[in-house]
Amino acid sequence: MKIYFLRHGETELNVLRKYYGVTDVSLTEHGRLQMREVARDIQGLEITRVIVSSLKRTTESAEIIMKKNNLKSLKKESCSFFNERDFGAWETLDANEVEAAFPSDWRAFIEDPFSVTPSGGETYLAFQRRVLDGFEQLLKASVDTDHILFIGHGGVIRELVANFFEPDKSYWDIVINNGQLYEYEVKKICECRVFGYKM
Repeated sequence: MKIYFLRHGETELNVLRKYYGVTDVSLTEHGRLQMREVARDIQGLEITRVIVSSLKRTTESAEIIMKKNNLKSLKKESCSFFNERDFGAWETLDANEVEAAFPSDWRAFIEDPFSVTPSGGETYLAFQRRVLDGFEQLLKASVDTDHILFIGHGGVIRELVANFFEPDKSYWDIVINNGQLYEYEVKKICECRVFGYKM
């Protein structure tokens, strides 16, 4: 089985370097161009499943790729397990705005980003457990011959790469860029996995 991870195309909030997870925004024109370029680059791949989150930026990305690559016979499988983390009160703010509005929370976050939860947001551990549980379910519902195009979010893909594919790599060294494809082969599904911070 092969997994092709693809972070959705650029959005305006990416350009502005804002925190956003559940805020539902569309791609920029450059983001749509990124997806058309990916569609060209993956021509010839035998994609059997297309997985997206329930957020617009992943579904738009999938629609562009599927249209360009004549994958209309495949159904986009939308799964909220793979939505980006909810940043609560920090949504649509950049780092300077967060620091100004929530100075003590920001200082604590800089010191230990895994243990600080933005007001009204999702804890890191809840986010991690949701994503990893969802991926285990996806793997168990797949077959060895599947070639899965997984169009997701930066934080989600980083969690999956860190926990399933590159566990020896530093969490912060895993960089997931908009419009970049990451290919992995799944040789065996591990039934046992310990949840924990990848640092």
